[in-house]
Amino acid sequence: MLNAIDERVDERLQELDQDLGFAVSASQSFADGDDHKRREIISNLGSNLLLADKTLDIELREPLEIVQKMVKDVQLAAERFAPLENVDNSANFREYLSESPVMGG
Repeated sequence: MLNAIDERVDERLQELDQDLGFAVSASQSFADGDDHKRREIISNLGSNLLLADKTLDIELREPLEIVQKMVKDVQLAAERFAPLENVDNSANFREYLSESPVMGG
C-alpha cells in the first residue's frame, strides 16, 4: 500500500514539474513556434476556448490557474514595493511574498 502511495506521489510530482516547465516556457515557445506548435500550446492550457473580438478566453487547467494567480499577486506586490532596487523595498517585497497565501505563505 505504501508503494502505491509513493508511486502516486511521484507521478503527481512529475506532472507538477511538467506543468511548471510548460508555464515557464509556453510564452516563448508560442512566440517562436509555427501554427502546429501554437495549437498544441493552446490546447494544453485548458478548455472551454471562446474567441470574441479577437480575444481568446480559456478556462485554465488547475495547476496553470494557480500559476496565473501567483503571477498576478507578484505583479501587484512588485508595483506596491517599487522600486525594488531600494534595499528596504526589496526586503519588504520578499517578506510580503513569503506571507502571501497564494505563494504558499
